[in-house]
Amino acid sequence: MTKIKKELNLRFIPFICFLLACFVFPVLQVSASSQSNLSDSANSVTVPAFEITVPVTLEYLGLAGEEHFKSNQIKAEIIIIEMFSMYCPHCQREAPLVNELYNAIEKNAAFKDKIKLIGIGAGNSCYEVDVFRKKYEVPFPLFPDKSFAITKILKVTETPTFVGLKVKKDKDHNQFMFHVAGFENVSQFLKKIEKLSELKTEGR
Repeated sequence: MTKIKKELNLRFIPFICFLLACFVFPVLQVSASSQSNLSDSANSVTVPAFEITVPVTLEYLGLAGEEHFKSNQIKAEIIIIEMFSMYCPHCQREAPLVNELYNAIEKNAAFKDKIKLIGIGAGNSCYEVDVFRKKYEVPFPLFPDKSFAITKILKVTETPTFVGLKVKKDKDHNQFMFHVAGFENVSQFLKKIEKLSELKTEGR
């Protein structure tokens, strides 16, 4: 995990950005024992719907022709949000595994239309998010949160953090998961999402 720092105004080429990250951003290491103590929140937690600026195509989320949209407009029952930072070495290392999570959801008929995965770049600009997307070939939508507005709403202080929200049209979200740090097994993490969200799937 990496503590989210105040926004840096870097506008250099990606190589220099990552070099600076190695020296400027301190890394908080997470041991295996401490990860096992990380808790997931219950359904009683309410999270207000939040506005997202659109820098990418929204076909995956069931939206089109929008410059802004609210999180409760996403056509899904469940949203899994990866809070990341371009400068977070743990986020960089976990990127291929998170891509696998996306693919596992999309290949599963029981989950494909019910669970959507998005990434929010804490303190990151459109440029920084785009650098991350291209470098790690991220297949799901990533959105900038340069002002930390969404980060604050979700009460995230470290990256990566995975937040699970239930979508209720025109209403606030019920948060069913708040998972700080990464995960090691895609199948197990997906089962955890299904269990905590109490997602109803046909034939399961």
